[in-house]
Amino acid sequence: MTDLPAGIRDWLVHNGWNADDVSLLHGGHTASLYRFCARKIDPERQSGSWDLIYKHCVPSRSGEIPILQALSAELADFMPDILTVLDSQSERGVLMNNGGSTLKSILADSPEPESEIVLTQFAQFLATLHLSCAKKAKVWNERHALPSYPFDSSRVYANDALKRLSWLANQHIVDGFEQAQVEALHRQAESFYPSFESRVSGVSTLTHGDPHLDNVLLRNHVFHLIDWEFACLATPERDLAIFLQDVLDEKLYQTAYTAYISAMMRGGWSMLSRESKASYLSWLFDNTLMMLGWEIEKLSNEHVDAATFRRVFAVKYRRMEEAYDALFPSLTQNSSL
Repeated sequence: MTDLPAGIRDWLVHNGWNADDVSLLHGGHTASLYRFCARKIDPERQSGSWDLIYKHCVPSRSGEIPILQALSAELADFMPDILTVLDSQSERGVLMNNGGSTLKSILADSPEPESEIVLTQFAQFLATLHLSCAKKAKVWNERHALPSYPFDSSRVYANDALKRLSWLANQHIVDGFEQAQVEALHRQAESFYPSFESRVSGVSTLTHGDPHLDNVLLRNHVFHLIDWEFACLATPERDLAIFLQDVLDEKLYQTAYTAYISAMMRGGWSMLSRESKASYLSWLFDNTLMMLGWEIEKLSNEHVDAATFRRVFAVKYRRMEEAYDALFPSLTQNSSL
């Protein structure tokens, strides 16, 4: 029988709740996620039950806690209802309503026309977040409630991903995945990262920082974003790149990209400038490389198999090459900017 961690169990009892049917959700999560049914201990005071999720943070990944403490009320339209945030030396976690199914699982079971609709709707939802928070994000940043993007961290994550890719190539467990491809990514990274920060200049807003398809929930036609640990003040193309690096089908990728750009432009944001395109391609190169490291983590933990990894890598490697070629035309003789 699965039991909840002590801190949230004590909080529930103190507030008059029982937790039934506790289960540990499995998947490629860093935190431990518990789903359970909550009921009031005294049914005369309040009846009914609630489908809840408790996210138990690991010590090295608790950056979401201060973000939620400072901004969850401001961002209530974009995340599941937050019931409480635990922040003590013994336990850090977030108790929230179950926001629905992940967008990745929904797309896996949907035909292409339905996938186009839902991706278009989420792209518009993401644009709404960016447009509605643009002015407020600067104030939050000045109050130290929202950090600026830490560009030094990008190289750290990139180096980690490259080490994982080199390790995997040497294991020879994924057919068609070659050391030469990893070496090409090493060379590209050496050219890319010294100028990364200068290539993403532009108007900034609040960015979620990790809106890949497993962090987007949908229930009753309402989207929610979870895992706000990497929320920062940055150019909005950051979120667009993280979202789209997870959309492998080219037609769906273009549909979602166009929907987002159109929504931002309707809101008065310039998205067709050379600056904006360079920002998007830069974020795309950086975040796709980072997420390849996460794909290897899922492969190692058997959350994906070798064939799936090979398919994912082929698409992401090609997109990184295209982004790099466009950003460094003098090195590649091929510019789309």
